[in-house]
Amino acid sequence: AAAWFARAANEARERHAPDEAIQACEAAIDTGALDPPALLAVLDDLSESLLIAARYDDALRSTNEMYRLAVDLGDGHHRSIALLQQSHLHLRLGSPRRALDAAEAAVEHARRPDAGPGEEVQAATEVAWILLRLGRAREAIEQGRSLLDSVDPTESRQAVRNLHGAVGAAHNVLGEYGAADEQFRAALALDRAQGDRRGEAADLINLGEAARLRGDPAGAVARFEAALSIVRDIGDRDQEALVLSNLGGALLEIGSCDD
Repeated sequence: AAAWFARAANEARERHAPDEAIQACEAAIDTGALDPPALLAVLDDLSESLLIAARYDDALRSTNEMYRLAVDLGDGHHRSIALLQQSHLHLRLGSPRRALDAAEAAVEHARRPDAGPGEEVQAATEVAWILLRLGRAREAIEQGRSLLDSVDPTESRQAVRNLHGAVGAAHNVLGEYGAADEQFRAALALDRAQGDRRGEAADLINLGEAARLRGDPAGAVARFEAALSIVRDIGDRDQEALVLSNLGGALLEIGSCDD
């Protein structure tokens, strides 16, 4: 029964049905028949599903249990997942400094010999966004660029792309729009290299916003229109609404807003 509930939980999570996943996870745990590695996997599913369901306090309790079990088992992969999950949850619970502590612990843990590709970059990206939220944009830039200077982007393009985006956002906050452009263009090159059209659209939106902020609404329009073409092509309606809003604002700035 425990194994059946565990499989049902995993399937529900993959179908983006968090309430079903939570019920199946709890049923699997209640059997008391899961061995420690299986319990760790179920706690991972449970924590993620509780997060998606916005049950943040419950998710944090489950994540803390997952972290303790991962440490006991010497499972570095799940320990890393738990640390990043703790960081996400502390942010949602309004504790950015606790979130930063967890993210920095994830960076340190990611320096172990058996860490997966991109693990340190993923954790560093979390650190950068939290520093930015805490008003420490310069620190976010310094830490992010230091790692970007030493990492091979081909080892984990998605993680490196995300870090470029975080560093670019920090440059934008400080009014360093040329430097922000450099980071967003680097992210764009990586997304195009791996055929990630949704990521490409997000990069073009970032480039458009950087252009608008530095007083180049025409450049912003060109980038937003390129992003709009992509999101319409891939059928991303949520992103389309964002692009249209940004595009309308840029057109108004140059006085050429048409129907």
